[in-house]
Amino acid sequence: MKFSRKGLSDIFDILSEVSFLIRKPLDIEGLSGFSTYFEDQFIVFLNSNFTLGHERFTGAHELYHLIYNADILKKEKILINTEKYKEEEDCAYVFASEFLMPEDYVKEVFYKIV
Repeated sequence: MKFSRKGLSDIFDILSEVSFLIRKPLDIEGLSGFSTYFEDQFIVFLNSNFTLGHERFTGAHELYHLIYNADILKKEKILINTEKYKEEEDCAYVFASEFLMPEDYVKEVFYKIV
């Protein structure tokens, strides 16, 4: 995988290495993406109707699910954002934020410009 101190080099490359990645526009309001498990393979769908930044964040969010919720995905096929998985969704948001903008690097850049 392609990581650096400044974050990842390309979330889409990373997702392509660990899953079957689909990036297509979908006119369903509020659906940024999802992960599932089908025929012994993880599949990540990212809705390309959103901005590239939003799509990258969604990709990092879904990567969390592939890493930390693989067993649940294999069993249930999809995680619906309900109370049952609220904590996992919250963790995925934090993971995506830190993954795309590592705290140490953000602080370093911030202190250089202030």
